[in-house]
Amino acid sequence: MQNINVGLKNSKKRGPVLIRIMNCCTYDNPATMARECWQDGKLICKYDSTLFFLPNPIPAEHYFFGANIGPWNEGQLVGNKKGLEQDAQTL
Repeated sequence: MQNINVGLKNSKKRGPVLIRIMNCCTYDNPATMARECWQDGKLICKYDSTLFFLPNPIPAEHYFFGANIGPWNEGQLVGNKKGLEQDAQTL
Protein backbone atom coordinates (compact mmCIF):
# COMPACT_ATOMS: atom_id res chain seq x y z
CA MET A 1 0.00 0.00 0.00
CA GLN A 2 1.32 3.44 -0.85
CA ASN A 3 0.55 6.76 0.81
CA ILE A 4 0.59 9.74 -1.51
CA ASN A 5 0.48 13.32 -0.23
CA VAL A 6 -1.74 15.24 -2.64
CA GLY A 7 -2.04 18.48 -0.60
CA LEU A 8 -4.91 20.79 -1.45
CA LYS A 9 -4.22 24.43 -2.38
CA ASN A 10 -7.36 25.84 -0.75
CA SER A 11 -7.38 23.57 2.29
CA LYS A 12 -7.25 25.84 5.35
CA LYS A 13 -8.99 23.42 7.68
CA ARG A 14 -6.63 20.47 7.29
CA GLY A 15 -3.01 19.69 6.75
CA PRO A 16 -1.75 17.44 3.97
CA VAL A 17 -4.18 14.98 2.44
CA LEU A 18 -2.97 11.41 2.11
CA ILE A 19 -4.43 8.97 -0.39
CA ARG A 20 -3.83 5.26 0.11
CA ILE A 21 -3.26 3.24 -3.03
CA MET A 22 -3.93 -0.46 -2.62
CA ASN A 23 -2.63 -3.15 -4.92
CA CYS A 24 -5.44 -5.61 -5.69
CA CYS A 25 -5.83 -8.49 -8.10
CA THR A 26 -7.78 -11.65 -8.79
CA TYR A 27 -5.83 -14.73 -9.85
CA ASP A 28 -7.05 -18.07 -11.24
CA ASN A 29 -4.28 -19.99 -9.51
CA PRO A 30 -3.41 -23.28 -11.25
CA ALA A 31 -1.38 -24.47 -8.21
CA THR A 32 -4.33 -24.26 -5.80
CA MET A 33 -7.09 -24.61 -8.43
CA ALA A 34 -8.82 -21.66 -6.80
CA ARG A 35 -9.80 -18.14 -7.82
CA GLU A 36 -7.99 -15.96 -5.32
CA CYS A 37 -8.57 -12.29 -4.51
CA TRP A 38 -5.48 -10.55 -3.14
CA GLN A 39 -4.91 -7.11 -1.61
CA ASP A 40 -1.45 -5.90 -0.65
CA GLY A 41 -0.08 -9.42 -0.28
CA LYS A 42 -3.02 -10.74 1.74
CA LEU A 43 -5.47 -13.32 0.47
CA ILE A 44 -8.91 -11.81 1.12
CA CYS A 45 -11.13 -14.49 -0.47
CA LYS A 46 -10.98 -17.58 -2.66
CA TYR A 47 -13.35 -19.89 -4.50
CA ASP A 48 -12.62 -23.45 -5.57
CA SER A 49 -12.42 -23.69 -9.35
CA THR A 50 -15.10 -26.41 -9.45
CA LEU A 51 -17.70 -23.71 -8.75
CA PHE A 52 -17.06 -22.30 -12.22
CA PHE A 53 -17.81 -25.63 -13.93
CA LEU A 54 -21.15 -26.46 -12.30
CA PRO A 55 -24.02 -27.34 -14.68
CA ASN A 56 -26.02 -24.49 -13.11
CA PRO A 57 -23.34 -22.01 -12.03
CA ILE A 58 -23.83 -19.62 -9.15
CA PRO A 59 -24.98 -16.23 -10.50
CA ALA A 60 -22.08 -13.80 -10.76
CA GLU A 61 -23.74 -11.24 -8.49
CA HIS A 62 -23.36 -13.66 -5.55
CA TYR A 63 -19.57 -13.72 -5.74
CA PHE A 64 -17.33 -11.34 -3.82
CA PHE A 65 -16.96 -8.34 -6.15
CA GLY A 66 -13.29 -9.06 -6.90
CA ALA A 67 -14.03 -12.64 -7.93
CA ASN A 68 -16.61 -11.70 -10.55
CA ILE A 69 -14.24 -11.70 -13.55
CA GLY A 70 -15.95 -14.21 -15.83
CA PRO A 71 -15.29 -17.88 -16.52
CA TRP A 72 -12.33 -19.77 -15.05
CA ASN A 73 -9.18 -19.26 -17.11
CA GLU A 74 -6.16 -21.01 -15.58
CA GLY A 75 -3.38 -18.51 -14.89
CA GLN A 76 -5.62 -15.48 -15.56
CA LEU A 77 -4.63 -12.43 -13.50
CA VAL A 78 -6.88 -9.36 -13.42
CA GLY A 79 -5.69 -6.24 -11.64
CA ASN A 80 -2.31 -5.20 -10.29
CA LYS A 81 0.14 -8.10 -9.90
CA LYS A 82 1.70 -6.29 -6.94
CA GLY A 83 -1.38 -7.35 -4.97
CA LEU A 84 0.10 -10.86 -4.83
CA GLU A 85 3.40 -9.75 -3.31
CA GLN A 86 3.67 -10.84 0.31
CA ASP A 87 6.19 -8.11 1.09
CA ALA A 88 4.34 -5.20 -0.51
CA GLN A 89 5.99 -2.04 0.75
CA THR A 90 4.33 1.02 2.19
CA LEU A 91 5.83 4.32 1.12
